[in-house]
Amino acid sequence: MASFLREQGINTEVYLDAEVKIEKQLKYADAKAIPYVVIIGPKEAENNSATVKNMKTGEQKTLKIKQIAETFR
Repeated sequence: MASFLREQGINTEVYLDAEVKIEKQLKYADAKAIPYVVIIGPKEAENNSATVKNMKTGEQKTLKIKQIAETFR
């Protein structure tokens, strides 16, 4: 996912410690003023999709991988 977003010219950062709970990862993104996070859990990986969360509004939506880059433009 990160490679795909970077290829699309979208600045991307990956939280590397998969053992850290999602809540702490979201707090990290919020502290760095990252506007959107992309969450890929087992369900999303199985469906070739990801959940995109707007950190400002809290709105979340699940999109197919190819649609995600369009969301950030």
